[in-house]
Amino acid sequence: METNQPALVARLFPEVSLKRNIIIVMAGALLTAICAQASIPAWPVPITLQTLAVTLCGLTMGSRLAIWSQLVYISAGCCGLPIFANFSGGIANLAGPTGGYLVAFVVAAGFLGYAAERGRAENALDITSLLIAANFVILALGTAWLAFFVPKGTAMAYGFYPFIGGAVIKSIVVAGLLPAANRLVTPKE
Repeated sequence: METNQPALVARLFPEVSLKRNIIIVMAGALLTAICAQASIPAWPVPITLQTLAVTLCGLTMGSRLAIWSQLVYISAGCCGLPIFANFSGGIANLAGPTGGYLVAFVVAAGFLGYAAERGRAENALDITSLLIAANFVILALGTAWLAFFVPKGTAMAYGFYPFIGGAVIKSIVVAGLLPAANRLVTPKE
């Protein structure tokens, strides 16, 4: 770790170096922003590749960096950068129908990072189970928030069921990308 880091920064980003960690966090936020644009417009929640980015970040970055990557992504989007789905930006995205999914990205990334740090993502069965759980968290929190914006009794139909198949496919892709992604993120010794 660099010796000239402020104590708070050293606690938030303890691994290797501040520069490396900033690059990783920004890369995770950028990956999420890019995946947000791979979108099929749907009302009230578009179908995107964001969960692919979130889960990949979680499994490769560790909990702290994965959480920070999603917080940077959400903060930049809320500040108006057009990085949310369909090149949208602004605080209305967090306060609107998709806000629960955005918040869930932070939770899911942290959950996956925490599990990976503790060696819970060492084999295909563990990885698959973790990805299913993380996608469930995203869909459950997103749908719970969405319920405030859609007619009563329709939240599952609008915010959960249409995304199950995509979550399975994206989980398979993440499991396949994981070895290469880990090589990119893991520091060389």
